Parts: sequence; C-alpha cells; structure tokens
Amino acid sequence: MKPLTSTDNARILHCLHGGPKTCKEVADALGLSYPRATQLLEALARKRVIHSPRCTLSAKGRTVNLWALRAAESGPASGRGLF
Repeated sequence: MKPLTSTDNARILHCLHGGPKTCKEVADALGLSYPRATQLLEALARKRVIHSPRCTLSAKGRTVNLWALRAAESGPASGRGLF
C-alpha cells in the first residue's frame, strides 16, 4: 500500500475516535476531497476496520452513512498493523 494511503487511513481512524462521522465530516476535518474520503472509508470498511452502524439525513434530506470504528478498534492498540 502506498505511504500516503497509510497516512490518510491513520488520520481517518484518529478522526473517528471522536465518534461516528459522515464522509463529508471526515473529508472536511482532514482536508481531503469527498471522493478521496469515500474511497478510503470504503477500503477501511472492506478490511472490517470501520463500519456504518447507522445512517442520518443530510441537509438535502438524503440518507448518508455514519462511519465508526469497530469495537475492537477503539482500544489503546488500535491502528497498529492495519496497513
């Protein structure tokens, strides 16, 4: 995996430690483009590092995923060996 991807993945995990967030919230918090954030979140979900336990409504009334760390990833050793 590319070093930039590993860095971005680690930043996303750190961001999600504060609680569930939408893709837009993650993108805005980390200064990533929306497509890049979507790509990274989906890759982390495929690896079962994060999940979308529920949805919320966007300002336009559309359903959007809330992304969160899986329970095992919220401990002190989270983020190690995932990339």
